[in-house]
Amino acid sequence: MVAYYLERPNAPAWAASADRRRPGALLPCCRGEVRQVPLSRQQWLKTAGRLAKTLDRTRGSYDTDMKPYLSINTAPALFLFVAGFVSLPANAQNTAPAATAQPAIDLHKLLAGPNVSEEQQAARRDLENVLEAAREPLDQATAHAALANWLLAVPTARPATRWVLGLDRSEDRRILAESAADARTHLSTAERLLKEGDADSSSEKARRRRLSADVNTLKGFAEVFAAAGASTEADDRREVWAEAASALSEARESDNPQVGSAAILWQAMAWMQAARAERAMKVLPEALLKPDTRYDFLSRVLRCRMLLLQGQPSAALALTTQMRARVDDWFPRERTSRQRARARLIGVVQLQVGQEWRKTLAAGTRPADAEILDEILAKVRKDLFPQEDTDAEVYVLEEAVPILVKPPAVKPLSTAPATQPE
Repeated sequence: MVAYYLERPNAPAWAASADRRRPGALLPCCRGEVRQVPLSRQQWLKTAGRLAKTLDRTRGSYDTDMKPYLSINTAPALFLFVAGFVSLPANAQNTAPAATAQPAIDLHKLLAGPNVSEEQQAARRDLENVLEAAREPLDQATAHAALANWLLAVPTARPATRWVLGLDRSEDRRILAESAADARTHLSTAERLLKEGDADSSSEKARRRRLSADVNTLKGFAEVFAAAGASTEADDRREVWAEAASALSEARESDNPQVGSAAILWQAMAWMQAARAERAMKVLPEALLKPDTRYDFLSRVLRCRMLLLQGQPSAALALTTQMRARVDDWFPRERTSRQRARARLIGVVQLQVGQEWRKTLAAGTRPADAEILDEILAKVRKDLFPQEDTDAEVYVLEEAVPILVKPPAVKPLSTAPATQPE
């Protein structure tokens, strides 16, 4: 391995490890050389990004090819290279000073909050009133599908976000399963109503076709959320999850980018639950590609979490560090508070990665590496979750699935004027 010292403007020296014999080595070198390389911020981000992409693309061969080069001994140097958080002298790989103890952050609490707001409850009541007022079979089918869409999208959004992060609890899975069960009932009714009668006009025929396609798409999402509440044996559950993942194959190819990206996210989750991690990673986009939809962002977060689950914490932390640095560029039109909320969601994954990796380091023979990691985690906490900020917003999906079906244009009974007595 070759150690480099790299300097950012107004920052202490920080280290990186590379080997020119390996594919994707970042800097040319002579074996055994140690030198100073000044980097501007732009060069630093570009170089760190190249390393993070290399880690992401070599994920499949990490255990056999990259592990000797990203072992526990060298991983802290990799962290310092990507993040630039602390300094590491060349002759003191394992003599880092102990970091000040920090109170543990309750990651579950960071994503706590009401699953449905009063405004959203009012929207549900409006949908139910429309359903009650609908009289024509096509209007009734549309009203049932719209209510099913709401059930899959709204009360599931926060539980589904926690699910992606691995911070879900039994209550979250129950909400996902019950919402899916209710939605399936409405979708089945909508399908039955669509078969009743014939459309007289070409516009009605087109409307019927669109609604039928939307119902079929929503059924795929319902399959995944329903599987979250399955209580079968492990082997049977894997089969249930595999079937749920397959149910979204058509939606992945949708012309609607929101539908396609949502299908990718939930199909990857289903493959992961089916113990098919490699299949899930093939589905997910690379972490550093700019997100195009609201679901793309969470797909990238899920990819980093999966790297941790696959025993690649160094790659996971490298990628999440780069993602945090790009949030402003990825979402330039969002207000600053929203950008910060996205950065905090990535920070939650960083803390997950760091806490799990620290356990491994501390239990091994090189506890000083764990102390280095403590410094990195302390900076993440300070930057994103300062103690004085007791209500730091963390990004949560607005809707777990896209809203595809709008209610029919019928007047709800609850808003109809009362009949005047003669």
